[in-house]
Amino acid sequence: MALLSYRGYAAHRGCTLRAVQKAIGEPNSKGRRTGRIADSLVPVAGSPHPKIDSDKADELWLQNTDEAKRSTMFDPGVLKTESTELAEPDGDETKKRYHDSRADREQVNLEQAQLDLAERKGRLIDIDDATQIGFTTLRALRDSLRNTGARIAAQLAVESDTFACEQLVNAEIEAALCSVTVEKILASSLDDEDAAD
Repeated sequence: MALLSYRGYAAHRGCTLRAVQKAIGEPNSKGRRTGRIADSLVPVAGSPHPKIDSDKADELWLQNTDEAKRSTMFDPGVLKTESTELAEPDGDETKKRYHDSRADREQVNLEQAQLDLAERKGRLIDIDDATQIGFTTLRALRDSLRNTGARIAAQLAVESDTFACEQLVNAEIEAALCSVTVEKILASSLDDEDAAD
């Protein structure tokens, strides 16, 4: 049986002095402490402060500690004795994981802020809006190209020169392609929104 001070027992357990004080508990109305390791206290003659029977306290600590509430900072199975040193928690690895996690969170926050700014400046649109614009653009282009034959059939019928026919067809295709622009699509999209309101 090793009698230890509160501070000495905290070092023995590898925990804080506050954790030991909490485990001993506050005195009740009769002056008796009611914490989970209070029964390990041993009065010392000539001293107002009791000592802790480390063997009994270890046993009580394990019996009376709720596993779900046990701190993960220290390994409860590894206790300091005269011949062994307390295993230090892997603080560097924990700090590294924490800093990596924080850096990832900050990166996500930065990207979110950049996206919000780009959207406010009008350089970014919603995926649903982009899909609708793409659909409208391709539909307008398809309809314009499908009507090419009907628009130039009469001109082609009177033309006997193949080069001239080719020029007519190419000019009509170019006009169809030029008629579909992002500005026109966006303008018609805004007109549709205004009409819906």
